[in-house]
Amino acid sequence: MGLRDLNRANPEKLRNAVVTLHDLPRLKKLSLYHSPLTPDDAHVASLAKQFPTIEDLRLDFGPTAGKKTTITPAGLKPLQKLPLKVLLIEEIQTCTPEHFTELAGIKSSQALLVDTRKKAAPMVADCVDSFKKLRPEVEVVVSKPGDVGPPRAKSKR
Repeated sequence: MGLRDLNRANPEKLRNAVVTLHDLPRLKKLSLYHSPLTPDDAHVASLAKQFPTIEDLRLDFGPTAGKKTTITPAGLKPLQKLPLKVLLIEEIQTCTPEHFTELAGIKSSQALLVDTRKKAAPMVADCVDSFKKLRPEVEVVVSKPGDVGPPRAKSKR
């Protein structure tokens, strides 16, 4: 949230703040939650390249001010190379079942947390179903509007 707050007056700078993060090759947990800093495929690829040891990642798919989120299903493929155990995503209104099919390709995944507290996501059931068909062993927790706090994995990771 600090990156977002520091760049609030400059949407383009905010949009590119995530690509300035580097030199933390052993980082295990990264929270870009409530900070829409991954609006397109290049930003997701940069995260995967700069932080190859991430095990717990929290992403906001929402757009920065004045922009659209353009993460494609193929743009999520770099996440499959990471040793991700927990992935939390929010602002998934533009996601499709194909996005979740790509997320299912993260072989190390133990929990997928989907936060829809701020805005209901009409496709969330279809998206989660497509994920569960491919990865039934992964814990999936979806929050709903009105829930207190983000979704949490029930089991210890």
